[in-house]
Amino acid sequence: MKKTPKYQIAENYATALYEAAITDNSLEIVFNDCMCVEKVFPDIKELYILNNPELKKFQKQEIIEQIAKKLKISKTLKNCLLILVENNRFAELKDIFSFFYKLYYKNQGIVEVLVHSVEPLTDKQQEKLELGLQKVLKQKTMIRYNINEDILGGLVVEFGSNRIDDSVKGKLNCLEQVMKGNV
Repeated sequence: MKKTPKYQIAENYATALYEAAITDNSLEIVFNDCMCVEKVFPDIKELYILNNPELKKFQKQEIIEQIAKKLKISKTLKNCLLILVENNRFAELKDIFSFFYKLYYKNQGIVEVLVHSVEPLTDKQQEKLELGLQKVLKQKTMIRYNINEDILGGLVVEFGSNRIDDSVKGKLNCLEQVMKGNV
């Protein structure tokens, strides 16, 4: 029997969550609830327990119920979390959220952009970058920032299959290629 890849499993659950949110007319609520759960995920020790195979399913379900009540998450997302517990798929939660966001952004006409920098950008830099990207892409953007000291300085911007490398490391690599005569 062929094993389904984890990314495919996560994508299937994300699609089911997205379709359930559309059916329930709660897409914005579910989106915000996912962001909320993801934001507090590292701070909620109970969520890590849900990956423990020694814990009984009814105990895991009770933890989900308590978390749902505490965070005031929608019935749609709570049901999804309960299904993940039932099917022992809670470890894929972050990937499920990631695929869910991609579906949401795509269907809302929003381009998801990943920006790598050595240090956090100031609010003014973020605002300028966002306005510039929206102007160039002619679409709304959702920017996620990632700290990556390996780039040495500058920025690397990724969206779709595009990559704009204006980093110090990228420029040094290009210079190295020119000096070797490979360009």
